[in-house]
Amino acid sequence: MNKIIRYLAFLLLSFTVMSCDSSDEMKDITISPKEEVKPQVVKVFSHPGILFTYEDMARIKEQAFYYAKPWKLGYEMLKGHANVNYVVQGPYVEVERTEGVNSPAAGAMSSDSQMAYHCALMWVITGEQRYADKAIEILNAWSGTLTALIGGDDMLMSAWYGFNLINAAEILRYTDAGWKEADIIQAEKMFKEVFYDLIKDWKRGRAGNWDTAITKMHLAVGVFLDDKEIFDRAIAFYNSTTEGSNGTLSKNIYDTGQNFESGRDQTHAQYGIGGLAESCEVAWKQGIDLYKSMDNRLLKGFEYMAKYNLGNDDVPFQGNVYGNSISTIDRGNLQPIYEMVYNHYYNRKGLSEAEVEYTKKAVDKVRGQGGESWNAQCLGLGTLLFNESK
Repeated sequence: MNKIIRYLAFLLLSFTVMSCDSSDEMKDITISPKEEVKPQVVKVFSHPGILFTYEDMARIKEQAFYYAKPWKLGYEMLKGHANVNYVVQGPYVEVERTEGVNSPAAGAMSSDSQMAYHCALMWVITGEQRYADKAIEILNAWSGTLTALIGGDDMLMSAWYGFNLINAAEILRYTDAGWKEADIIQAEKMFKEVFYDLIKDWKRGRAGNWDTAITKMHLAVGVFLDDKEIFDRAIAFYNSTTEGSNGTLSKNIYDTGQNFESGRDQTHAQYGIGGLAESCEVAWKQGIDLYKSMDNRLLKGFEYMAKYNLGNDDVPFQGNVYGNSISTIDRGNLQPIYEMVYNHYYNRKGLSEAEVEYTKKAVDKVRGQGGESWNAQCLGLGTLLFNESK
């Protein structure tokens, strides 16, 4: 389906939404294709197309305002965080993070990147220009200043904070948000020369969650820059069985469902499969089904992770560099990664409840607590953004 058809579909849904009664004030928003910065380049990507298409935006907009729980809960959570009066914490010329310790600059980038993404989402849902303006302000500040990410965690910053920023950028670029072409080009330069050039060869040999996060950023950069080579390299890396990395699908999730970092702690293990899931979603928006790779290996990993973190001890474990027993550290602390995967396998693909048993239980628990949250590592908010059930 080409961009014009998607645009017309969005307008039709938006008209339907606007004709409904609601206690919430909502303004219409025009989402339309934009002229390409370099029109002579043959397009191979669908836009918007990192985590959201036009159809996704229309659905989210409708669900946020007119559906009962759980969508409404997710929207209230997002609305409570997106703040047009937010004072931008950056920018910095260089940002350093080492061994999990945020410098003031890293803390600023983390906060700013999440705010840009959340304000871009609120712009789509409400049509209020002030949200778009705040997201644009953040992107322009950083893209006009940042020259380097440094320190031992430099690649993680690129993958985590960069993914927030580039998703905001993709939304703004293709929704007539008022983002100037010169500023878009400046952002392209930042994503290519600061973020991508740092991670272009992955980390390899480090904890698996590094390279799963780096892969999702590769895919996002490929889409935003319309760079098929970058995108295709990431697809190949995800599916590889020969790469010297614990961040590929086959090495991050064993055929039993165990995660490479399950013996380390449950937070890093969940970050690992969360990065794989977000990679799958980006590829899905571009017509590639990574979710089904290796006979739905991703789902096997999610079922294992959810089962153990919901209190079940009867999961297999294979020892590795992290020890000979599964870790209880952070057990039960569900990260915001489950809604997206549950939505794909259950709502899109129609798998039975038995096949997604523990992933569903994790989703139900999160919804019972008010909906899926987010963090700098995992974009989350899946209760609102990735729940296509009727």
